[in-house]
Amino acid sequence: MSRHYPTTRMRRMRRHDFSRRLMREHQLSTSDLIYPVFVIEGEGETEAVASMPGIERMTIDKLVDDESETVRRSVANHLNDISKDHPSVAVEIAATWLKKRTKEREKAVKHALRTLIKKGDPAVMALYGYGKPEAKVKVAVKPARLKIGETAKIEVEIQSTAKKEQKLLIDYIVHFRKASGKLSPKVFKWTEKVAPAGGSIHLTKQQPFRDVSTRKHYAGEQVVEVQVNGQVLAKKRIQLEA
Repeated sequence: MSRHYPTTRMRRMRRHDFSRRLMREHQLSTSDLIYPVFVIEGEGETEAVASMPGIERMTIDKLVDDESETVRRSVANHLNDISKDHPSVAVEIAATWLKKRTKEREKAVKHALRTLIKKGDPAVMALYGYGKPEAKVKVAVKPARLKIGETAKIEVEIQSTAKKEQKLLIDYIVHFRKASGKLSPKVFKWTEKVAPAGGSIHLTKQQPFRDVSTRKHYAGEQVVEVQVNGQVLAKKRIQLEA
């Protein structure tokens, strides 16, 4: 024991960084933290939490304008969950929120309606000003026969037949062959365009058919479709080989 004890304490285990990391019993990181948000039913309501001064419960229409993007995205995810079982309710709520448009609200609402947008829900298309597409669409997939692990090139030609410009939300759908032999559709977001009256739009996209952590590919016929404003206007069949 040092003659200077207790003003001097021997801490040899803490002298070096590696030994401190080795001996520590607790480690706290951002992944251990949560962001609590208290939600109540209703609309336009705020309620104080008596046991936590300064903390309030709010309805989601209050939280959609929260200064934190984390909270806004959480609200959007909540509305997206609602849309899966009650799409008309989700669209009605979104339409109400968009009456007071802000950049943050528009971003949150678009995230909230992402499932319905991919499905081409007519009410959502109308909400964003996407009408019935007036166009002829051609799609080519090259090569038409490829092996698992290779990449196909999707080429799309959209010829507007409208007499005025029109907003187009363009996505493509790949119906992947599953182990059971059945086809399972996956919607890929592509682009938004304004097509001039009688004008044309040419698009290309590289689509890999290699295995990833969330999807395994199986040999057999696959189908590629082009969806415009929620409507499938062209399709092409390709053959995937092992």
